[in-house]
Amino acid sequence: MPKLNDTGVYQLKNGYWAFRYAIVVNNKRVERKRNFDEQGNPYKTKTSAVKARRAMIEQERNSQLVTPKTGHVTVQQVYNEYCEFGRAGKTYSTIKKQDSLWNTAIRNQNSFDRHLVSSSDA
Repeated sequence: MPKLNDTGVYQLKNGYWAFRYAIVVNNKRVERKRNFDEQGNPYKTKTSAVKARRAMIEQERNSQLVTPKTGHVTVQQVYNEYCEFGRAGKTYSTIKKQDSLWNTAIRNQNSFDRHLVSSSDA
């Protein structure tokens, strides 16, 4: 008879079973504990807790794999967002140089401010 992979499954003081797991999906650590199934019933056997743990881990991995789709963004929008959020610790002279560079070199060349940037370009 094969040995169960019962890592994270433990018995409670009342005799029922529970499980815990911690996985990393898309650079996010997910930690969960469960004492009851979806219907609110406790896990009466170790085998049922192991199966439920496997199912929950698989469900968590599948739900986290969906990546959000980002719309197309123009270079102008990227620069404006940088101006709003990315300049926090910059000195006045640096900000002035960046504005000058944007106004003279980048924005006026070939409609660069309307150029679309996708996630594959980054």
